[in-house]
Amino acid sequence: MTDRFPTPRAAQGWHYAEDGHSGADCAPVYILTGGQGSSGLGMVHAVLKQFPGHNIPVETYNFITNREEAEAVIAKAHADGGVIVHTLVVSELRAFVLAECRARNVAEVDLLGPLQERLSRVLGVPALEEPGRYHRLYKEFFQRVDAIEYTLSHDDGKSPEGWPEADILLVGPSRTSKTPLAYYLADHGWKIANYPVVLGIQPPAQLWELDRRRVFCLDIDPQLSLKYRQQRQRTLGVEALGADYTNPLKIIEELEYSAQLCKRGRFSRLEVTDVPVEGSAGEIERKMEERLGETRRLAGG
Repeated sequence: MTDRFPTPRAAQGWHYAEDGHSGADCAPVYILTGGQGSSGLGMVHAVLKQFPGHNIPVETYNFITNREEAEAVIAKAHADGGVIVHTLVVSELRAFVLAECRARNVAEVDLLGPLQERLSRVLGVPALEEPGRYHRLYKEFFQRVDAIEYTLSHDDGKSPEGWPEADILLVGPSRTSKTPLAYYLADHGWKIANYPVVLGIQPPAQLWELDRRRVFCLDIDPQLSLKYRQQRQRTLGVEALGADYTNPLKIIEELEYSAQLCKRGRFSRLEVTDVPVEGSAGEIERKMEERLGETRRLAGG
């Protein structure tokens, strides 16, 4: 499911002012790249951090492969006074961008070209000029980053409209280790969403539209759940969680309600009572490989 949604041709983004004011303070910075654009975007945002009081629009145009595509972006920069930042490794295309920017009087910054040319002269060998090579070599790193970012933004039932992009959805009442398990799996490269079951509240409609093989319902012994909830209540207070949060009867009802949802969707039930996160994660990964042939055994994960 990782490749379900291709990287967009133009990724819109902003560097936001720390004082929170609205509106752009300058014309956009346009990033041109022959690959994913990770290196250029990272460098640009590192520099923009030095201007904390300004809102600066940033647009990334990745997988640029020909003059026509590059020229279209340069024309936009010419029209609105924007700046072109490029990380193009193909010398012919880079030379065109340099010449076109000069001809149109558009400011440009070449992040990779000078260093690549210098190293080529020093080493006495030509560069491969292969776009996207960095991203391919470090694919596992970027896969882990994407998974962690997705999991952070889909924790605790957030953004159910994004659930179709999840590799795995964890469902269960409070204190069933949904979040720790989600982050553990995300570090292996899985995109994880999780949904907290609350007694009497219907889950989002998106739940019933998912591939049931990707949904895991977490179950726990009521007494252990009560113990964990009491610990949490001592930290956050009764007012924050409500009196029923540690009501033994309500806990049993909530666990039964969760089981009903699991049965309705024909989802997999996963017992987490006295099971370490590593054990639960291993069981989920085994099932994902058996059912869908998917693995995320990243180095270091």
